[in-house]
Amino acid sequence: MTTDQILTEILETLKRSAPAPEVMDIRQVAQYMNVSEGTVYNMVALYDLPQFRLTNKCVRFRRAEIDRWMAGRRVSNSKNHCRIRVERGAV
Repeated sequence: MTTDQILTEILETLKRSAPAPEVMDIRQVAQYMNVSEGTVYNMVALYDLPQFRLTNKCVRFRRAEIDRWMAGRRVSNSKNHCRIRVERGAV
């Protein structure tokens, strides 16, 4: 089984086991992605996650956009694909 197949299976299992609401808050998206709330706050601060704001401090996430974002972040494990892409700023 390839990495892509495993990730696809994990995403499908998550969707079936605990259906997340269409619109999620910080806590819900952290649970959905299986990361800490602090990680989500950091991603929000960097505008790394697709998000929308109801007010300056009230951030929400659409589940479909989070799913597409996670699918687009898959990493190949092949020996020929060992580059890291820097999104913001050079080191």
